[in-house]
Amino acid sequence: MIATCNSSVLHPSSLSGNGESLHSTPLASDCCTPGQGLSSCATVKTSIEVGQRFGLLTVISIIRINRNGKAVCSCRCDCGADRVVVEGYLHERRAVSCGKHRSELRSKPKVELTCRLCSSQFMVEPHRAKRAQFCSWTCKQKAGAAVASKIIIAKYRGTGVSRMGYVKLNGRHEHRVVAEQVLGRKLLPGEVVHHKNRNKHDNRPENLEVTTQSEHAKEHFPEMFAARKSKAGY
Repeated sequence: MIATCNSSVLHPSSLSGNGESLHSTPLASDCCTPGQGLSSCATVKTSIEVGQRFGLLTVISIIRINRNGKAVCSCRCDCGADRVVVEGYLHERRAVSCGKHRSELRSKPKVELTCRLCSSQFMVEPHRAKRAQFCSWTCKQKAGAAVASKIIIAKYRGTGVSRMGYVKLNGRHEHRVVAEQVLGRKLLPGEVVHHKNRNKHDNRPENLEVTTQSEHAKEHFPEMFAARKSKAGY
């Protein structure tokens, strides 16, 4: 749309305090100097057309052109309320209604849902009912971490043999699991499970012995020393 300033065009000084026009003329320009008339103003181009729709808003008139060259439009919502919006807000979809529909959505009764993680009940707005799955950000983060850890365990720490030659069961060393079952408790920090016959695949309870790290190192020192001597020569 091309808008040209002339003597019948609305001037910013003719606007009321709330931005509404006091006249019926649909266009104004901030480039005009008060008291000097509007005939000297250049032609201004705008991409807004009267009658164009943006969401629930319909452009009914162009009030003026601001100092940035953007059209300031008077729009009417489908509910009948009027709103003054800069054209940039319309193109960017930042203004799609008069704003009353938001309060109407909030006034609707909330929907009760069950959290997927902690199974607690929580309330959400109706428009969030289809996507809401967790009662809080903490539950959402924990659920995501749980899924990620399951993928990592299944991929890198599953059942099989580790790089050190130990048999693994559901992401844990099988000999440590067997030792805990025999002891009836969790292994303490610093406790090591030793294979008596030196066979890492033999995880029978009678072949396992719980010891400290220092005692375990002393037990394996002769073979460790022999392996280093055969490899490095000292």
